[in-house]
Amino acid sequence: MARTCRRLPDLRGLLLCGTALVASPAAFAQAPNARPQGGVVSAGSAGIAQDATRTTINQTTSRAVIDWRGFDVG
Repeated sequence: MARTCRRLPDLRGLLLCGTALVASPAAFAQAPNARPQGGVVSAGSAGIAQDATRTTINQTTSRAVIDWRGFDVG
């Protein structure tokens, strides 16, 4: 990989090589607080389902308002 990076003269190539060298599986792991918490439907109709990694909202009216206690992005 280092040989390929040295052959790329432009800045874009250097940035791509730098990114490839730093990336690891841990970099793509979701933070434990990276999802909305405590959703309450305050107008319209919707259902909120959550599991360990996903939040699913099924909206059954054309408009709905959901109040969230917390909404973090990690």
